[in-house]
Amino acid sequence: MRTKYLAIDLFSVIVIYQANINKFAKILERHQKNFNNIILVNNSPEISLDSFKSPQVTIINNPNNIGLASALNIGIFEAKKQGAKMVALFDQDTSIGNSFNQKMISNINLFFDNKIALYSPLCFNINTNNLLNLYYIYPFRFK
Repeated sequence: MRTKYLAIDLFSVIVIYQANINKFAKILERHQKNFNNIILVNNSPEISLDSFKSPQVTIINNPNNIGLASALNIGIFEAKKQGAKMVALFDQDTSIGNSFNQKMISNINLFFDNKIALYSPLCFNINTNNLLNLYYIYPFRFK
């Protein structure tokens, strides 16, 4: 049976570390247009994210910087507790388009017949002015 995902199934998990709050506020606005549920994992205890808290945004404050991978795992765990079927993972510098979620869900539903482990959009690096390379993951190797 084909799995059909909805926009509400996809949560955003964003890890924040020593972010410029004004710049991040603009990035968060895009996430709020795309996602019904956003988990912010704050790895900078000296920075308050309380002004971003809302029914749409959950904030997890770590007592210190636990690293990106650990913080993402905490965000994923919280998203699963809240009913997420999928998560999109970000850091505080990642900007997305206004229809990111819609395009991701549409492509996942179009191209995959079964549950998937990983799906990544094309990413554009503003520092190098290039699209990032695509990586295909096969069992036990990259190609």
